[in-house]
Amino acid sequence: MRHYKQYLLGFVLIVSLACGNLQIEPGAATLPTSVPGAVNTHIAQTAEVAYTQTAFAASPTPSPTLTSTSTPTATAPMPTETPLPTISVHIEQAQLDSDSLLISGQLMGTLAETGVQGVATLSLFDSQNNKLLEQAAPCIGTPYEAGKLCLFVFSISDVPADLASYEVTGQIYISNGLILTGQIESSLAGEETQANVAKGNATQVSSPSPQPVQPAVSISKKDVSVHASFSSLFYRPENGSSLNVDATYWGDPAVANAANLELCSSIVEQRVYESGKTAQVVLTDECKDAYFSGSDKSARGSNDFYFKPSGYSFVLVDSPDGRYRISDIRASVYLKQNRQVLATSESSHRPVPVRMVSASFSSNSQANATVESMAGQGQTYDLALRVYQVEGDPDETFWSSILLFLPCLLPEVCDDREQVGESFQPIELMPGKDTEIFANYSPAPVSEEGNFITGYEMVVFFEGIFIGSGE
Repeated sequence: MRHYKQYLLGFVLIVSLACGNLQIEPGAATLPTSVPGAVNTHIAQTAEVAYTQTAFAASPTPSPTLTSTSTPTATAPMPTETPLPTISVHIEQAQLDSDSLLISGQLMGTLAETGVQGVATLSLFDSQNNKLLEQAAPCIGTPYEAGKLCLFVFSISDVPADLASYEVTGQIYISNGLILTGQIESSLAGEETQANVAKGNATQVSSPSPQPVQPAVSISKKDVSVHASFSSLFYRPENGSSLNVDATYWGDPAVANAANLELCSSIVEQRVYESGKTAQVVLTDECKDAYFSGSDKSARGSNDFYFKPSGYSFVLVDSPDGRYRISDIRASVYLKQNRQVLATSESSHRPVPVRMVSASFSSNSQANATVESMAGQGQTYDLALRVYQVEGDPDETFWSSILLFLPCLLPEVCDDREQVGESFQPIELMPGKDTEIFANYSPAPVSEEGNFITGYEMVVFFEGIFIGSGE
């Protein structure tokens, strides 16, 4: 027991002597919350103090004499500017034919955010660097491919004869309000210079000139359809009208936009001369780039094609070859990929020289309509007015409810119609002349058991061509 106490006393003495050799360091500075970067400075000072104290405690030699100094005031580190990301323009296809130019490519880069918006601008120049043409197109996003921000396509049908070079400028709009810009130039025959521009600073990178390549995406015919419709039944031919072409792709719109698709239309006026001769006159024949939007399972794209007929149908038109009538206007439309037709459709139209201006039902079961003549020199044709009894069909409505009533949006799906009145009236074609037509009608037994009458509808025809309706 006595030896144990001696050992314990010796251990305490050694520890005391060791602690006497340690010199107390100045206290660590408190964190100056008002100075940026002070947290890092405080951590560095604390680590230095800990290292110094450990070194003194572990040193077997006498401690050196230290000169007391004041604790330095923590200073904010110099701010470092985070460089903006850059984007570049990559040309996948540049094809110049005798009368057309096709350029497609992508904006490349790595961004932290997704779903960015972009636009590409194509500029054409002559040999003196004078700008001949400028065209902008949306840059369609490709969120599923790393490094590829968006795709663009330019298709120029009437290429200037003195075209010598082109320039494509791409812009990406990011969420903080800044715009990233990339640019590429080419003489269509030599080297290209690609510029990555960010906040006014550009770096030049040499890249080989683009070579004509096949589109990155091939579209199957079974996955697309196209439909054409004339925008209006009534217009004045001297003002012209338009044809709407609508295309559907069953798939991701980004894939369709990467496939170099075009919507094309050929609109022809069919003429019949008094001599019996027939002729076809092309009113428009052109193609436009197709841009699609929608979900990842279905996408739609459309374009309007302007045309200007020579007159109305049913009205004689004078010409050097004699007088003629327009039998109809025919439109053939196509969805193409690199000159390969994927889908086609046709539509016809007759610009009739009359329009319905009013329709009403009187209290004595009579339907009345007024039709105005738009043109003519006294020709006489037939008007027809038919009255239909509209019946609700509970069975059809029930089955449509299973499909959220979507079929009811189509005509005559959730209701039935029975004709209950009809009349005919000649109309003389004189510009600005009104012709009235009326028809008596009376209720009829419903066409099916369980049906009920919901109302009446009148429909007006000019030479068998629908020109208007009223309820």
